Amino acid sequence: SVGRDGGDHASAVARTAAGWAARNGSVSGVVLVGGATAHAFLGETRPERLDVSGELTSGIPYGTIRGGSLDGVSFVTKSGRFGSPDTIIHAVDHLLQRTD
Repeated sequence: SVGRDGGDHASAVARTAAGWAARNGSVSGVVLVGGATAHAFLGETRPERLDVSGELTSGIPYGTIRGGSLDGVSFVTKSGRFGSPDTIIHAVDHLLQRTD
């Protein structure tokens, strides 16, 4: 059984990813995997809201971040234990093809 870390790893991943995204400046999309990681990432980037446009599949929403350091960046979120083995590949493909 995999133990939970109380969100420490999720927070560290989120801080690193959000910092990189803010410094890079050319980020057009993010895939957020795991509720704790998504929550921590959004806490770091401080959006005003998430505009959900639809779902890739049931329970895997996508849309656009509004406000904060990643305003206008597309996102896909998924639970850490949800979806098929290729869900992340589909999420990245979706972001690469997204034009809105």
